[in-house]
Amino acid sequence: MFVVKRKSTMDKLLYDIHVKREEMIHLGLTSGFNSLETIQVSQELDALIVKYQRYKEKKVSKWFLMIKTLLFKVTYNEKSHAIWTTFIK
Repeated sequence: MFVVKRKSTMDKLLYDIHVKREEMIHLGLTSGFNSLETIQVSQELDALIVKYQRYKEKKVSKWFLMIKTLLFKVTYNEKSHAIWTTFIK
């Protein structure tokens, strides 16, 4: 369920970024690229992009942590198994 929520959140952010980008382009062409409105919308777009990147970063770091934990457990089990077989022989 958490994965579905995260995916829908990321999809919504991508959609919001697309809409905000279109709005900024439209304002830039009609009001000018240096107008206060265009700059404000550009800053809002920047905030959305940063939010999306942070979500994406969390997703990657969470997967990395899970893989790292799994590898540690496998390595640890192999080492402990090797130690015990040495003592048993």
